[in-house]
Amino acid sequence: MDRNVNVIIIEPQEFLCNLIHYSMAENGFENFRILQKLVGKERGHFKIVLRSYNSSLSAICEKERTAKNVEIVEMITLNDVIKDFTKERILIKIDVEGLEGDVLLAGQSAFKQRAIFLCEIKENNWELILNLLNKYSYKMLDIGHWGKIKKGEDYLLIPSELLSEEFI
Repeated sequence: MDRNVNVIIIEPQEFLCNLIHYSMAENGFENFRILQKLVGKERGHFKIVLRSYNSSLSAICEKERTAKNVEIVEMITLNDVIKDFTKERILIKIDVEGLEGDVLLAGQSAFKQRAIFLCEIKENNWELILNLLNKYSYKMLDIGHWGKIKKGEDYLLIPSELLSEEFI
């Protein structure tokens, strides 16, 4: 991994944070920070429901629950995440199941700092995110279908100045 890039991993579940940390350490990665938090459009504390049969299916709890499968997690904005990174190149992976528009809209300072995003984009956010990319002179590279733009897939959002002419 490039020593000049800082990777920020935001994961609300304690179990998955520990698993990610172990994996990164075992593979010799050093330039990463794991935040056990939620990222969204506002600050607060939320309960998340943990699915014992599939840890990737956790969700914010809308109703009051007292079961053991609930964790209380702090929610922060993308602006909160990047405030400590003022000069370094930042790579941020965003997979928030349809809320990526809210996350990016509330975290526009990340665009100003020229962060690179690995982002799943759901169809309901398509227009909003394209407007943000145009506003901050970013390009979108489809990393799942190599050239075919399909709504609801994974993209690399990268400042235009970081791309060579062959990619633009």
